[in-house]
Order: sequence, then structure tokens, then C-alpha cells
Amino acid sequence: MSRARDLAALGGSERFRIYLPADFNAVGNGSTDDSTAMQNVINALNTDGGGILELGDKTYRIDTSLTIYANITIRNGTLDFSNQTSTGGGQTPSDNSVGLFLASGISTSQADINATVNRGNHQVTVVSTTNLAANDVIYLRDPNVNFGDGVDDTTAKKSEYAVIRSIDSSTQFTLQAAAEDTYTSSTGVVDVMTPNENVVIENLRLIGNDNSTNKTTAINLQSTRNAIVRNVRTEKWQNRGLRVAESINARVEGCEFLEHDNTGLGYGVTFTDGCYGCVVDNCNFIFCKHGVSIGGGDLVSRGTKVSRCSFRGSVQQAIDAHQGTCDDIITENYIAAGDHAGLSSGQNGIDYRGGSCVISNNMIDRSYDTAITVFSAKGPNREKFAVITGNTIKNIRTGGRGIICNYQDSNGNQVRSLIISNNAMMEMNGDFEFGIEVHANTSTISNLVISGNTIDETDTFGIYLHRSNSKNIQFFTINNNVLKLAGGTALEIGVGSNFGTIVGNSIYGVNSGDTAMDIDGGDITVDGNQTHNVATGIDTSGGSNITSGDNG
Repeated sequence: MSRARDLAALGGSERFRIYLPADFNAVGNGSTDDSTAMQNVINALNTDGGGILELGDKTYRIDTSLTIYANITIRNGTLDFSNQTSTGGGQTPSDNSVGLFLASGISTSQADINATVNRGNHQVTVVSTTNLAANDVIYLRDPNVNFGDGVDDTTAKKSEYAVIRSIDSSTQFTLQAAAEDTYTSSTGVVDVMTPNENVVIENLRLIGNDNSTNKTTAINLQSTRNAIVRNVRTEKWQNRGLRVAESINARVEGCEFLEHDNTGLGYGVTFTDGCYGCVVDNCNFIFCKHGVSIGGGDLVSRGTKVSRCSFRGSVQQAIDAHQGTCDDIITENYIAAGDHAGLSSGQNGIDYRGGSCVISNNMIDRSYDTAITVFSAKGPNREKFAVITGNTIKNIRTGGRGIICNYQDSNGNQVRSLIISNNAMMEMNGDFEFGIEVHANTSTISNLVISGNTIDETDTFGIYLHRSNSKNIQFFTINNNVLKLAGGTALEIGVGSNFGTIVGNSIYGVNSGDTAMDIDGGDITVDGNQTHNVATGIDTSGGSNITSGDNG
């Protein structure tokens, strides 16, 4: 009798059954192909309702993809896929390019929306509730409306995760939480998700075949709820270490992702196709072309948190968020590009292209063109916000930039709150172009605060506000910043920057051609600012209704 059967006989929970590969004739010597035996033990766990696959700190050679299931924990050992013959794709087991694969659980178009669901509504009217039930996990979706506008080629459609509180009639149900977007009666649909629960992968080493032609992926989890990937090391999987799709509350903790640097695209972790409330915490990313990527796919992701991670040698972005995401938190990460041979111009430390976000207390060091970019294009039909605070930026390459916020929303949604505060930019590799740039491209920006930042050695603009397409920056304050110039202008306030205050800033020049402020906006109060060693103090000749107070 196996150990699993012994525990069951003692009345143990099915979730705590422990299965050993040796019971299914796995050898575990690192050279014998244990693929069939390992799949058999996983299948047995699934048949018996789940449990623990205990690898016992052995190394198992696995030459094919392994399909895993809900309610299964895999732990404590090495799975060596280096002899796997990949055929491409990286998202299904049939192409043999995945290590551990968890199958999908979404049934699409289970009901058609029959009356417009407005943002904030709890009730949803459909043609029929026959295929729906209370507590169902669903996606509200409009397959004909893009979430993005093609700026970064996203295919995400307007969608959101929800839970049904009650079935009220044959044509109506109530959501547990109000709808976050609007769905029309002509195109809106309801998808039902059967989530794979209680998947745990921990204390594993997964070795790939280093195939640079096909898209190999170590772990592919799809349609999960409360999945945990903990203390896992993935190496030599050219496309992805971990792909999470259509999942809720997935947690990735204490993992290490090495050498995911495919010549096309390589990722440590990706959250795509409608992930909600997922977390990456305390992980290490080394030589990944992208460390963490959020969004993309056909469904919108929301509420991802990336925290306390280390990114070293990223070739492109350490953290990038596509248009198909919003409401994310990026905090307390260390990002260093170093001198990786693949690093080229146009790469950013954090590249956020989603909706609203908080980016705080990160350290970004060495060789990126721009440390933090918030490039928000078309998102959900509501106003956006961004908070960028407490970040340390140093050793950016010559001609690089510190923080850029470039808003171009083809829906015309306004940015209702943008706060850039208490960031430190210093020790640059030569002079850098802009410290902080805010660009109202196709979206009006209201309620802008730039406060308490220190910016060392800019050669063009320290803080730069400007617009395109007749969009304005309005209701702003720039206060208590310290700027040291290596040339150029400390504060460049362009046309269309209106109704603002510029107060209490300290500006230090080093060249005879330096300018403290060039103000071309309107209805602005300038008071209590100190300028030192600049050729031109405060130039308001291009502005209108400028009120100057006691500036030194």
C-alpha cells in the first residue's frame, strides 16, 4: 500500500494525500526518462480528488510536457526537461514546449446581455440565465470593443471578472460587486469560468532545453483561483518561466527566473488574458528580456502587484504593463540593467501602458533610456490616475530620462489625478535629457502635483510640461523641488499648462546659458522660488496672467 493510501485509511483529507513517484515506477536518477510515470502519478492524484506529489529532493528526467490539475501540490525536487524536443508555441502540451501545464476552464458566451449594463450597476439582464448559477465566476465581455487602441498591438477586449450573487429571474442576475465598465445589449456577453482551485507548485527546480527557436515555457497556469508558485527556480526556458492566464488571486513568491531571453520575446512571469488580484513578491529575475509582463491577450487584467523583486540584466523592460491592464501597484523593487550585451536604446526600467497605477519606492540603476514611463493609451471608459512616488533613479545613460508621463487616450478620457513626488534622480552617467516630462497628448490632464523631487544634472529640461492636439494640463502645482542643471532650463512650462502654482523650488545652474524657468502657460502664480547661478531667472514673456511673488 502506498503512503497515500495509508494516509487516506487514517482518515486524512484528500488534499493531504501524499503520492510518491516511486510508487508509479519513476526512477529519479536524472538520466532515465520518467515522463510516463510522472504523468501517471499526477493522473492518479486527480482521480482521487487531489493531494501532494512529493518528489523527495530527487532529479527526474522528463522528456514531454506534464498536464497538472486542480487540488494538486507538486513539491521538493528537480524536473529536468533539457531533453524535451520542442515543436513551438509554448502554450499547449501538444507542442511539447511546456513543462507543467494546467488546462483552461472557461466556457465562452454562456449568455448574451439583453440590456445595457452601466458602470456601477449590480443587475445584469440577459436573454436567458439557464446556463448561470449563484456563485458562478464570470467574465463580462464585449468582444467588439478594444480595450487598447493598437499603440502596442494589444488584442484585449473590454472585459472584467465578476461573481454572481443571485439569480433573480429567467433573464436577470445580480453581481456581488458593481460593474466597473459599461456593456451594451447589442454585443455584450457573459463567460462562465470553472476555476482550477488550490494549485501549489513549491520548492522545485525546472530546467528547460534552452531552445531559442521554439517558445518554451516552464509553467503554464490557466483559469486558476488562489494558485501558489513558491520557491521555484526556472532556468533556460527561452520564452517564459511562468505564464498565468485567466486567473484570480495567483501568488508568485520567493522564486528565481534565469535566462528567459529569447531573441524574439522572453519573460520571467506574464499575467495575461484577464488576471485579477495577482501578486509577484520577493522574486529574483536574472537576464530576462522582460522580468514581469502584465496585460495583453483577449481579456483585461486588473489589480496586479509587483513588489520586493530584484531585476538584473533585463534586456528590455524589467516590468512592462500593456494596455490590457489597469489598477496595478509596482513597489519596492530593485532594477539594474547593468551592461547586458542585448541592451539597446529605447528600453525602460518600468514601462506602464495600462490604466491607473501606483509606482512607488523602487530603485532603478544603470543604463536604461528612461527609468519610469507611464504611457497610458486607451483604457476603460473612466478617468485615470497615477501616483509615482519615492523612487530612486541613478546612473541612467547619457541622454536618458527619469520619469515620463505621456497620455494619449483615443477615448478622450481625462487624467483626473497625477502625482509625482519625492523621487530622487542622481549620479547620472553624464547629463540626462529630462528629469520629469508630462505630456498631454490626446488626453487632458487635471490635478497634477509635482512635489519634493530632487533632480541632478539635466541638460535640457528638469521638469517639462507640454501638450499636443490642443489638450491641456490644468490645475497643477509644482512645489518644493530641488533641481541642479548641467545646461538648459530647470522648469519648462509649455503652452496649454494653465491654472497652476509654482512655489518653493530651488534651482542651481552651472553654465552661463542656464535658465531657471520658461513659462508659456496661463493663469499661474510663481512665488517663493530660489535660483542660483543662472543666466536667466524666470521668463514669463510667453505666458499670460502670470503672477510673480517673492522669488530670489
